[in-house]
Amino acid sequence: MRAFRRARLNPYNFYISWYDVRLEDGKVVLDLAEFDRGARRYLDELGFNSFVLPVYGLPSGRYPNYSQGEFLGFKEGEREYERLWTDYMRRLQEHVRKNGWLNKAYIYWFDEPDETDYPLVRRVNERIKRAAPDLTLMLSEQPEPPLIGVVDLWCPLTQSVPLDSIRQRRAAGEEVWWYVCVFPRAPYATLFIDHPGTEMRVWLWQTWKYGVQGIIIWETTLWHNEFAYPNRLQNPWDDPMSYEWEEHFKPGTRDLLGNGDGRLFYPPRRDPNASGEPIIADPIPSLRWECLRDGAEDYEYFALLERLIQQAERKQADAALLNQARALLQPPDTVVKSMTGFTFDPRPLNEHRDKLAAMVVRLQRALQHTNSASSFSMAHRKPQNRTGRFQER
Repeated sequence: MRAFRRARLNPYNFYISWYDVRLEDGKVVLDLAEFDRGARRYLDELGFNSFVLPVYGLPSGRYPNYSQGEFLGFKEGEREYERLWTDYMRRLQEHVRKNGWLNKAYIYWFDEPDETDYPLVRRVNERIKRAAPDLTLMLSEQPEPPLIGVVDLWCPLTQSVPLDSIRQRRAAGEEVWWYVCVFPRAPYATLFIDHPGTEMRVWLWQTWKYGVQGIIIWETTLWHNEFAYPNRLQNPWDDPMSYEWEEHFKPGTRDLLGNGDGRLFYPPRRDPNASGEPIIADPIPSLRWECLRDGAEDYEYFALLERLIQQAERKQADAALLNQARALLQPPDTVVKSMTGFTFDPRPLNEHRDKLAAMVVRLQRALQHTNSASSFSMAHRKPQNRTGRFQER
């Protein structure tokens, strides 16, 4: 958690286990005490700004082998299921709202649906929306017509999303994130060890350039695969390859996901098969993690400058200065020209980041000067106007 906080990134979950839900005298009771302790620690104190909100009672599986949703002993379609599950979802929504976590929570219940799964996803999302319309529904899929209207947060693979659809969904009031996971491969930016480390940082510049609001990496501590190493622990220090899951294995073969896929930290014990006492120590961050952290900080520079520009526009700051600042919001072609055209040299990134930082300072000073001048002029206005003007400020 400390490593995530330092890198300006969020884990999927801050909790070890879900909250409890039970039925008492025909009514739904939520026990969120342990969940709330974790939320106050990691959301309120450490400042994480997003998390997966777990939800009970949803169906699972993939087409055509779905498992029916079940809640407190009742199955989908039954009258008591509908009544109790709807009440539960409303209570859950109000709980996170009351504690100030509503805008940080998102429901991620189905992963990478196939086209044949779209009807199920739409049906379940519509049910969630009827019960808890203010909860954010995330789907790891590119925007597709059969899903429009039931997804609040799209998260496609970087190579799978048409760039114009990002603008369209954001214009509709929805969020767009994206991710890398096994794919894409070169010439796209990826997280593989055998690619230039700068790709992890450039990915965040692409994220800003195309108006994407977040990124996802599916796993950071995938250290062992029991099917590739049935008799001993895989040592990621020696074998950094991530292997495919059991159901995709073929006898006598090893299906490969990629060097470092799902592994951005390493275990503190260099030989996991060595005997000895357990080591309670921080995981070791990879160089790729540090490059990703740099990229997250770069993104924050762009976001900070954009907010200052908006403030300066409201204050009617110097037009020439604002034009210079706006020009810096567009990543230069020397850093990223397209999804497959970008630099492997960190120097252009550092040079532009320096310009962003300098402009942030200039705008902050300009705003301070404007505020001081405004306060001075208001002090000479008629007393009956003074209070209203200060409230407006």
